[in-house]
Amino acid sequence: MVAHSHMESGWKKTLEQYYSGTNQGADPANVEIIFTGSYFSLMEDPKRRITFADIKYFHMWYTR
Repeated sequence: MVAHSHMESGWKKTLEQYYSGTNQGADPANVEIIFTGSYFSLMEDPKRRITFADIKYFHMWYTR
């Protein structure tokens, strides 16, 4: 099984709000926490795999 994440960028919140987890009233999503948690999980076990549908969020996380 390969874990998968998908975020609707700009659906209920702005791209930045989804990334940082602000505007919790509209949606509780926090993309930065998802990427960081996924990273540490992958570091614990190199056999794990994950895919992300929204590469823009990955770029934001990777370049910060």
